[in-house]
Amino acid sequence: MAVDTKKYGLPQTRSRKYLLAWKAGTYGGLDEATVAASWKKLVQSLETTLDHPVEAFLLPDSSDRIRRFRDVLRSPIAQRLAAEQLAGGVRETRLFTAPSVDRLAAEQWGGDLYTTNRNANTRYFLGFRNCIHMLPERDHTNKSVNDAAELGANMDINARPLTRWGPQAPPKLLSPYWMQDVCGFWSQHSLDHAEIKAIKNAEAGVDLLHHNALVDLSQNPHLCDTVNKPGITGCLTPGGQMYHFKRGREISGFEKLLLSGIPADQLLLGGESEVQLSDLAGNAMSLPVVSACILSAFCIAPHAAAAAAAATAAKDEVGESSAEEAEAAPPHPPSAAPEPAAAPSGAEHKRFSFGPFVGLAGRAQCCSVLCTCESSGDVSQHGILRCSCCQATLCGMCAAHVQLESHTMLPLHPEGGRFGADAAAGDGDGATPEEFEGSLRRAMPDALQLEEPLAGSGIGTGPSHRRVA
Repeated sequence: MAVDTKKYGLPQTRSRKYLLAWKAGTYGGLDEATVAASWKKLVQSLETTLDHPVEAFLLPDSSDRIRRFRDVLRSPIAQRLAAEQLAGGVRETRLFTAPSVDRLAAEQWGGDLYTTNRNANTRYFLGFRNCIHMLPERDHTNKSVNDAAELGANMDINARPLTRWGPQAPPKLLSPYWMQDVCGFWSQHSLDHAEIKAIKNAEAGVDLLHHNALVDLSQNPHLCDTVNKPGITGCLTPGGQMYHFKRGREISGFEKLLLSGIPADQLLLGGESEVQLSDLAGNAMSLPVVSACILSAFCIAPHAAAAAAAATAAKDEVGESSAEEAEAAPPHPPSAAPEPAAAPSGAEHKRFSFGPFVGLAGRAQCCSVLCTCESSGDVSQHGILRCSCCQATLCGMCAAHVQLESHTMLPLHPEGGRFGADAAAGDGDGATPEEFEGSLRRAMPDALQLEEPLAGSGIGTGPSHRRVA
């Protein structure tokens, strides 16, 4: 039977067929038709609603796993690998790398995908853009090109609003929230895939930058859904490059395991790389679906016996009278609720005050993540700019790779720099993240005892929850 993962609580469109094979006599005297029908009915009865979108399965961008992955992309090894790939003949530009790599890409392999770098991928993208007249005559009979042309959006060949990618200069991203160290390893194939999908979605009234949508950039455009359902990812495959437009980064292998229902934090993983984790998730089956199929196979015999007993009882007058007597029987008296334990007295504790934290507020803002290139404990050494309208913040270096025509960017710390003025105003402590963390730990008590529950949070509703570490 065909089973779809998103019918079992996971926001992933993964349709697979599951087969039940059993040895004759395993289920006693049940015939084959009864076993098959019972199994299918049980599997379908375990379907559940889809209550959580993809966003609920993603780690926060400040997570250590995401930070380590980004640190690897910035490492000299990753930059050297990009340079070696270019020197070895990879005919696609990799951008945002070291300056020497950018020059090498522009001189040797920096041609435009649609002009000098004509390859097998070119006809797919031209077909999707409906630029069929630019293809060789033999490509017109290619089925994939024709399929792409039917799905295309009648786009201009140079329509690239998201990234403005080209052969002579690094792209300029439309969204200030996209992680440039992730997009820096995109090929022209990935860059143009993002462009044409964004344009096609715009025709349908969907702005990918503000929707919880994902696109698999590793596939050709006509092989995956053009307009994705918000909050639901396509099928996760080995080597898949599933990009979350709103988050501005690709889904990690750890997150792909979570989207398959696998408790990744409980696996005995070793030193697997990000690619290996991604392949592991792409090759894995969805755990809720597998569990439903196995559980249903175990319950076939009890289910068939219960169904037969119910059918017999429906025709049995004795069973009906027994049911009437059961309804007339007096109900059991409800058991008394246990008395809540007395809350511990707080007289011996010192009342907490937010007074010491007032002076730390400005330093906390300076040490917070204000640019996509920053992570926990790692701040940019360049000046921070903030838009006076939308409040988007970027450092001076990353601002050079973002389209800022629609923003009014102003210096966030015009006097004294990001840390200078706040460090001078502090009580002898600097404003760097390490020093601020120490100041915060000294000001914060080890534990808090709540006098009243926090409204709407569920914290402090019982004696065991009144003490918060």
